[in-house]
Amino acid sequence: MNLFSNLLLLLLLFSSSSLWAINVKSVYISACKREVGVIVGVNNHDIHLLNVDGNVKTIPRHNVIFLADYPMDILPVRSSVDLSSIKQVQVYTRINNRIVPLVKGWPIGFSKEKISFLNKNGKEIVIDRRNIWEVQYSKISKPLRFKTSETNFNFIPPYSFRECVDRYNIKKSRDIYPQQVLANPVVIKRELDVLQAGHKQIERYNREQDFYPVPIIYHTETSIGIWHNIGSKHGSSEKRPNNFLPFIKDSYMADVFDYQHQFISGSHPMHFSVHEESQVQAYYNFKDSYFHFTAMIDPNLILIGKNYQWQESDFTEIDDRLNDTNYFEMGFDFGQLSFGMASNGLSLGVYDGNLFDHIQIPVSGLVAYYQNHLFKIEASFKSGSSNETSSNSVVSRGTELLVSRANIYFNFIRRFDLSYSLIHRKLKFNDLLNYSSQSLVNAFYLDYSFNDKYKLGGMISIEGQKISSYSDKDNLIPKMGLYMSLSF
Repeated sequence: MNLFSNLLLLLLLFSSSSLWAINVKSVYISACKREVGVIVGVNNHDIHLLNVDGNVKTIPRHNVIFLADYPMDILPVRSSVDLSSIKQVQVYTRINNRIVPLVKGWPIGFSKEKISFLNKNGKEIVIDRRNIWEVQYSKISKPLRFKTSETNFNFIPPYSFRECVDRYNIKKSRDIYPQQVLANPVVIKRELDVLQAGHKQIERYNREQDFYPVPIIYHTETSIGIWHNIGSKHGSSEKRPNNFLPFIKDSYMADVFDYQHQFISGSHPMHFSVHEESQVQAYYNFKDSYFHFTAMIDPNLILIGKNYQWQESDFTEIDDRLNDTNYFEMGFDFGQLSFGMASNGLSLGVYDGNLFDHIQIPVSGLVAYYQNHLFKIEASFKSGSSNETSSNSVVSRGTELLVSRANIYFNFIRRFDLSYSLIHRKLKFNDLLNYSSQSLVNAFYLDYSFNDKYKLGGMISIEGQKISSYSDKDNLIPKMGLYMSLSF
């Protein structure tokens, strides 16, 4: 790594560790029998404690009658340490678009947002869970020697055991007094349960990371914003506007490599849509372990009823227009790849110069995703047909629609989110309506965030369309959109 990357890594570590200290515990298993050290493992039956003599002791949980805490800046172990029986955890993080080691050691403390580790030097390193990118286990085959102070420490027993004398009471040494004591069995159990849950979370990170291309799909935040579109063709109609309608985007992350979801309501572009423009929607997506699910419905279906469908007044020349009425997708994820099956309900309007037709046409197909820490690629292919009788009594049998879309998202530019979409549509009517068309859309989206609170962005696209009807026609349709949002 270069110098700048090293400075970022040091800042990442030290900015979060200044308020923490190694919590050396005195674990009493009888009136005057105790072990002093750091708990490096907890399960349903035992705790594993690295004592200050350099040995790992396994103590049955039901034997623990008293706990006392001695916060210290370094673990006072002066002999060699054998930790071969305890798995070592190595955590990686993302720095300057590279995945690099963050910390290696043994987890010894947990909070909702942070984890503290005992490293090979006997010091504590605290990290933020959101900085975790990868977790790996390994074992140490050789004994370690921590870098500790030359000072001897006398761990003064709590008042309840003030008469006890053991090997941890060293004369002519620095006295260390307990800062917290736990004597109630229920409180002791609760303390050990917290440590056990923390170790289980590390194990879950290691297990579940195989199903997540990145640890955080959605950050926990809520944002409100508004889009303005110029040249909109599919996303709005005379009865169904998409301009200056606010959207609300709510995202939630339970933890890294854990359940995450996003909800969008209002006018906003849709990455799965048959068009690139913003459209009114109620959208929900979640990911949990190896499964993901997406659903969308246009609320205008209920709000404006029969006026939802395309009207002849929406057309001034030979053309076709279509929009999504609903969307469902579910699939499975493994590593950086995801696969799923999707279906759309589409509202289609066509004018061939003589006749106007509007129908509902379903399409379905396959979707695939690839994602890493730098970019994400989505690809979908869907097809469908309709036998629906139109309002003009033109039996639209054999109406065929093919839609393919590819999206690529770039995530390596700080504060900028850039994406590109390529959409291809092929429409054909095999009935009295003399119409067929092909469309190719190139769209770019750009978001810029500042102060982690405000976002500005937009979309620019060009739709190339080739129409075959009573007369052939080529269209080149530029479009653009702008938005701003506030996050909190």
